[in-house]
Amino acid sequence: MALPVHYMTVLQLPRWAIKDIERKCRGFLWKGQEEISGGHCLVSWRKVCSPIEKGGLGVKDLNLFGQALRLKWLAKSLEQKDRPWTLATFRPGSDVEEIFRSVAEHIIGDGVNTQFWTDNWTGKGCFAWRWPVLFSHVSRAKLTVADALIANRWVRRLQGALSNEALGEFFQLWDEVHDVSLQQMAKTIKWKLTVDGNFSVASAYDLFFIATEDCSYGDTLWHSRVPSRVRFFMWIALKGRCLTADNLAKRNWPHDAICSLCQHENEDCHYLLVSCDYTAAVWRKLRRWCNINIAIPAEDGMPLADWWIATRRRFQNTYRTDFDSLLMLICWLIWKERNTRIFQHIAKSVDRLADDINEEIAIWRAAGIFSQASE
Repeated sequence: MALPVHYMTVLQLPRWAIKDIERKCRGFLWKGQEEISGGHCLVSWRKVCSPIEKGGLGVKDLNLFGQALRLKWLAKSLEQKDRPWTLATFRPGSDVEEIFRSVAEHIIGDGVNTQFWTDNWTGKGCFAWRWPVLFSHVSRAKLTVADALIANRWVRRLQGALSNEALGEFFQLWDEVHDVSLQQMAKTIKWKLTVDGNFSVASAYDLFFIATEDCSYGDTLWHSRVPSRVRFFMWIALKGRCLTADNLAKRNWPHDAICSLCQHENEDCHYLLVSCDYTAAVWRKLRRWCNINIAIPAEDGMPLADWWIATRRRFQNTYRTDFDSLLMLICWLIWKERNTRIFQHIAKSVDRLADDINEEIAIWRAAGIFSQASE
């Protein structure tokens, strides 16, 4: 796997190659096979590739990860100019270069290796972006800071009569650079996305998701102690993407629309795990057994994820992890009971399912999932 990573560090993978790799990844994730149909993909690949704190699985988006690696090439080529590979005539792409200019601040030093117009050497953005009208009058954009500041040489590179807007930008630029003094030191880069100012691929990759809303339960879910298959199920359930009747109908797959647990209402993820009378009865029994004075999900009327995060705050920190495990265990066994009724035509009473949950709690406690303090 090292070869593709080093390849993406320098060159962009062809789009067809990325699609082929991602298709095989989807097949492995959703069905354990190399090829699957779109109906088996319960969550879009874009969401799967989102970071955990954004509600995804943290699987790398190959296109975005490749851009982050090419940003590393630009950063290291400026930091390590004595290395032979920096002499290669390689450009990582205009999109990557624009991102780099906006996030990397050039500590100019003597200004010999810093571009006056296109490098972000003032920390406020490159001049070509900030004053595009004035930049349109520049005859030669390749001008170093050292050369530009000698007798205001950058002014002599302007051509044509300046419009009123261009004049306004000219005077703003003049005020910003006329007092700049250079120092006899090597140029360095300050990466704005890290505390220490050093470039990291992780911070560059996270930049692509900065506008995505944070997920309230992402870190809590994936740092819980429950088995991986239960966490994965819970992730799908909280997104409302389990193969309940509503989602089966969207795929035109055979299904019974009525909830198999209560036989009262049409089934979807929220109804099955929150509103169903059978599910509510299971929650009430567990509440009495655990002697926990909290409202069950059906009583609060909130989505399950919101109820989970709001309710866990009522516990002391030492008990929150146990509460997370209990929630997921109950949802998991309710889901298994639902499937047993559909595929095996065997039904358990509320009392029997509550007993099964208690037995499973004991097994999980022996495995270290529940703390001994929660007995």
